[in-house]
Amino acid sequence: MSDFLRMADETGNDLVSAGIGLETLANLLGADGVERHLSDDDVNGLQHALLALGTYIKSTGYDLCEAAKAETEDARKGQEVNHV
Repeated sequence: MSDFLRMADETGNDLVSAGIGLETLANLLGADGVERHLSDDDVNGLQHALLALGTYIKSTGYDLCEAAKAETEDARKGQEVNHV
């Protein structure tokens, strides 16, 4: 397996985990229709969790895009024909 495919697989698994976390956070904030009474500490914790997940997802997306770009460039170079 290439380094890129290994990275894509690991990144996909991490993003699934982040998505599950975000769904849980959304439900804690009432997306599931259940009213919850959150303490100030709970709200602070949710804010930090959302910030961390958002930062991680954005960074991971950029890293994956850069790796895909490099992989594409490497593949193109491998297909070039030298005309002598």
